[in-house]
This record gives sequence, C-alpha cells and structure tokens, in this order.
Amino acid sequence: MPEHIFNEGVPGRDPNVFPVFTRARNPIPTLSRGQLPTDEMWNASIQLVDANPRRRLRSVDNTYNCVGMIFASRRAWIESTEFDWIAAQDGYLRVSQPEVGDLVVYRRNAVVEHVGVILEKSVQAVGGYRTLSKWGADGEFVHDIDDLPELLISSGLSTEYWSERKRPHR
Repeated sequence: MPEHIFNEGVPGRDPNVFPVFTRARNPIPTLSRGQLPTDEMWNASIQLVDANPRRRLRSVDNTYNCVGMIFASRRAWIESTEFDWIAAQDGYLRVSQPEVGDLVVYRRNAVVEHVGVILEKSVQAVGGYRTLSKWGADGEFVHDIDDLPELLISSGLSTEYWSERKRPHR
C-alpha cells in the first residue's frame, strides 16, 4: 500500500515531500505517494487504451495527479480543489479560444475535477483538440479533449480553458 504524506506547504517538514510554490512564492499543499510497481500500473492503464484506440499511454506513475503534472512538474499530488488558487497566484486567466500549451479544466458543479494541457488542434479529434492529462493514480494519456475515463464522464462536466500567455498591449 502506498504511503501518503501530506505537506501543508512547509518545506523541510518531511524529506519525502517535494516543496512546490506558486509564482507568487506561496507554498502549495502537496501529497506524497509511494510508487506502485510499474508493471502492474502499465497493465492496468493499457486497458484504458484498449477501450479507445485514439488514446495513447505516455507514462505510468502514481506519485502525482493531473494538477501535480501541471503545477509540480510531475513531482507531487496536488488536490484539484487548489486549482483556482494556484491559477490566480500564477497569473492564469480564462480564455475562450485555447492554444497549444493552454490548460483545459473540467468542472462539475463549479468544482475542478480534472485538468489537462492542450497539445494540438486537430480536425480528427473529438472536440477539436488533443490533450495530455494524468488520470488520477493511473497513467498519463494523450487523448481527445472530450475523451475521459468513465469516472469523470459519468455525469455532466463543463469545460473551460486557461492560459498564462503574456501578450503585448496593442
């Protein structure tokens, strides 16, 4: 069973916890999880690929989640409830037309459920975009923007886009 260690953003509290900070230099609460055997995780995640051939499994690692992939460089688990605060601290804004590198945020009843990164605009992709996201403790997947695991799509999700792009004022 993986060990879970919660870091309330105090570096040095536990050597197993990777300290993560916002651009505003505020500590982000993280959760450290012990690594499960890669072979077991790969076999479990490949079943998700078999369910939809447009999915591509990139990597398996249960020590981080989708928010940790984005804001902690794949080094820690960050609860999705922290997204709005981190996005504000890091200068992200909602945008109506995403570009490559922007974030797609999936919400249920205004609560963030999942986050991914826009990889490309694609006319072949369901929803028009291909994304990269981490599916909980399962693998990292490249997938169409509207293709999510059953757990997430079992009830209505709204989709929004966020960007930290800097643009000149003209």
